[in-house]
Amino acid sequence: MNVLHMARTFVAGVPIRLTNFLNKYGSNKIHAKCIIKKPRDLYFSDNNDIIWDQGNFEIIKTLINWADIIHIHNSPPFKQEKKEEWESIKGKSIILHFHSEPNSCFGFHENITVNHNIKLSAMLCIAQYQAVHLELPKTIVRNVVDIDDPLLQPIYIKHEKPLVTYSPTNTSDLEQIKKRGCGEWAYKSYTEIMKLFNFYGDQHKVIDYKVITGTAYEEHLRQRQDANIHIDEFNSGSYHLSSLEGLSQGKVVIAGIKPWMKEFLVEFLHCITLPWFVMNNDSFIEDFSRLLGQKDLLLEYQKQSRTWMEEFWSPELVLKDYTGVYNKL
Repeated sequence: MNVLHMARTFVAGVPIRLTNFLNKYGSNKIHAKCIIKKPRDLYFSDNNDIIWDQGNFEIIKTLINWADIIHIHNSPPFKQEKKEEWESIKGKSIILHFHSEPNSCFGFHENITVNHNIKLSAMLCIAQYQAVHLELPKTIVRNVVDIDDPLLQPIYIKHEKPLVTYSPTNTSDLEQIKKRGCGEWAYKSYTEIMKLFNFYGDQHKVIDYKVITGTAYEEHLRQRQDANIHIDEFNSGSYHLSSLEGLSQGKVVIAGIKPWMKEFLVEFLHCITLPWFVMNNDSFIEDFSRLLGQKDLLLEYQKQSRTWMEEFWSPELVLKDYTGVYNKL
């Protein structure tokens, strides 16, 4: 099966992660290429199948003809005024895969289906913030995490002081995020978490911590692997990819999971409990103190994180989410 991924940004490397995952566990070989808007450091060691959209439309047309499926992540890298580019994918089997904030996703969908009159074969949405708040018909899928990857396996180490990791995709404060026209989903609680690290790490010295940014993806996972605690964020009410990676690695993972997110996940996954240690934006200093008060139980909590992922995020379950859609097309 030939799959052409299209995106404007690198969307956390999902074209590479998804292709590798399907070829590792699936029965049908996936041959994939990916066209994105502009070059950047991919942070992945294997990026030979990434093609930059640099204005060579003949290459893009050749790939579109080659593809059995066009898998669009949020929006294709076409210029709005270039009708020929938009027309080129009409008649193909097209998946639109939502990763961003609901307002942005709704705009992507309207632009593709209304402004350019393109028929979609399927719409996918990751089982996170947007799955709850995006009011469009969609098939919910797990974010791709391979819990059997050696870098996502647990390494249980009892440090003298708990080691805490945090890996924000941006280091902007909330006001900066809002000025860019983004919402809570894009904010990674950077201001609050740095206050927490300053209080417990620098002033009281009861934890060690690592803030990991700008590293290659594999190195990023290695640096987090021997930690006891990983912090996602506690502003949006949901969770991100780093949560799932941390749970797979057997960390106590902190996120601000709100009741609406819990209700959705319990129903979608058919689980009874969730593995996150929940912290709130207005009481994070006190909430973290509560966790430190149970540090003798950290190892037990860490193992519970891994067990939960093995039950509800196994390769078999993730594979079923995506092959069910691909095979129909």
